[in-house]
Amino acid sequence: MAASSSASARRRGPPEQGSAPSPASAPYSKTVAKEIRRSRGEIACAECRRLKVRCNRQIPCSTCISRGCVALCPNGILPPGDNSRFVSAAKDHLHKKLSKLEERMRALEDALAIAQSAECAEPHPLLRHPFRSDEPLDDDDGDEASDEKDSGEEALADSFGTLHINPTEKTIRFYGPSGGVEDERPPASPIESDDCSINLRALGFPVEIDPFYNSFPLAPVGLPVATARSIAESFLPRRDRAVSLCRLMLEHLSWMFQIVSFQQFAQELLPNIYVAEQSATISLCGAHDLALFFCVLAIGALVDLSLPAYNSQAQRYYVLARVSLALQPMTRDASLSTVKALHLISIYNGMSGRESNMSNTYTVLNLAGRLAQKVYIDPSHWKLSPKDAYDRRTYFWNLVSGDLWQSLGTGRPPGLANAFGHCKIPTESEERQYQKGELAAVGFGVWGFHASEHLLIPVMQIVMSTKPPSYREVLELDKTIRSFKMPSISESMDSPSTAVSMMCFVRSNYMELILLALHRPFFAQAMAMNPQNPLEGPYGHSFITAYKCACIVIDTTNYAYKRNQPILSRIWMIWSFCFTSAIIVGAVASRCKDLNIDPPPLAVLHQACMLFEVASKTNSRAAKALVRRRLSLVGEIFLTSS
Repeated sequence: MAASSSASARRRGPPEQGSAPSPASAPYSKTVAKEIRRSRGEIACAECRRLKVRCNRQIPCSTCISRGCVALCPNGILPPGDNSRFVSAAKDHLHKKLSKLEERMRALEDALAIAQSAECAEPHPLLRHPFRSDEPLDDDDGDEASDEKDSGEEALADSFGTLHINPTEKTIRFYGPSGGVEDERPPASPIESDDCSINLRALGFPVEIDPFYNSFPLAPVGLPVATARSIAESFLPRRDRAVSLCRLMLEHLSWMFQIVSFQQFAQELLPNIYVAEQSATISLCGAHDLALFFCVLAIGALVDLSLPAYNSQAQRYYVLARVSLALQPMTRDASLSTVKALHLISIYNGMSGRESNMSNTYTVLNLAGRLAQKVYIDPSHWKLSPKDAYDRRTYFWNLVSGDLWQSLGTGRPPGLANAFGHCKIPTESEERQYQKGELAAVGFGVWGFHASEHLLIPVMQIVMSTKPPSYREVLELDKTIRSFKMPSISESMDSPSTAVSMMCFVRSNYMELILLALHRPFFAQAMAMNPQNPLEGPYGHSFITAYKCACIVIDTTNYAYKRNQPILSRIWMIWSFCFTSAIIVGAVASRCKDLNIDPPPLAVLHQACMLFEVASKTNSRAAKALVRRRLSLVGEIFLTSS
């Protein structure tokens, strides 16, 4: 009798607490009780019970895991019907259910938007990012990779840069994650029109050289090379003029690169191209050596302050350099002169004043880096003289540094700086020994090579990564950059020597530009997370670092421009970095008006606008930045606040 009563009690279930349930609520209460027991693993899950299979009472159970219906366990079931033992049979039912849930969600979003509009004009945080049904689902929260991230850290949005498609010319230009924002409209300025084509007839060239010029960087097949070379050599300047152009290049640009030294120009190139004390030419040098010679003349003519900016003389030597490179296949007969000539052509494209040449700046330098990997290996393997070994190592690291800085300026990934290079860095004693007799001071030298290896390359690996780095890595690299020792110099930007003055200028904001490239993505994230006071967010350090560095870059550029206006007006990279700094300061001035920060953003912004307005008359990069809506808006903000 007792056993019968116990069995009856088990069938009735556990007694209810409190008052006895009404007949209408009894079925609901039993359902809820079963769901609670299934959630605790006390009874079999609903799907196993429907299929009448054994359940191990885990959540989720092994049967649901093997059948691919983990989301249903423990209380959900597949819809009844034919083939209901298979998950694929429930697609129509799940799609209908999903549609009903989306309709319900849209109705709730509309109600939330109406309620939010009654209180303030800002959208509700849950409505800032619209839901898309075709979005891929995120991984589970238990992913092992997520454990390595900082607690509370929000992932940065992927930033791949800007892709500009010209619908008229059917051309495509890519501006990478660290590149500046570009405008599709050409600037209205007195600078020559943005046309990548050069009128060879206006420069005095015959039609015979057209195929060699247009085929760059390849060599035309089946055309007589001797005729084109004789035409190119007929345009050589006087010997003293060639030496003068080389001196001008080294005096005005040695602070930026060391590609051709005066000793190489005077002792190797010049004697093989000119007969002593005469203007006649001989063919003792290769075609790519001749191209390197013309590249030196082209860069020297660009920085000849007695000639107008972007003058026709520089264009003429640039055309001759391209023609000379096409006289000999560079992919087959690549040499060190080939790499150096391409490097100088890349620099010429950036300084030519033609915005259409900016994409060629990266392309040609990337090609130079690829050819350098073909002809370059550490000179110790070839048993060269100590002087030749020093020259080759010095130029290799100049090429790496130029590749890195151009990548920061254009937003493209570097083509040469990778973990597989094994060219040694020269020592400081070698630099002091072999730099004697040169015309101009060294810009960065051995210190700059170490900075490229230990600072620039790690920063580029973070900036160009398609996967956002952890903020802990950024802060660690920030400490490394700040602890890197700067070289001590006794000169200043007030030096009468252009080379020394510009060397002091680039060293004065060298670390600031690296820190700016490192923190700029997190500066934007700080502004997006807390527009009123970005200093209070998790990326406050990046916000203040990027702002301080931007102010220093603008201030030093403004001071250097007053000291060396003709030279700075012809260097494109300086204005790209200054424009980036102006955008950062402008963002702070327009969005954080009540933020107490030193120096005041409106004053720095006004200084940047005035600087770009003056420089826009002679520099295409500055002119392009000046017509941007952001800098125009910045000027309006300053005038309104005043």
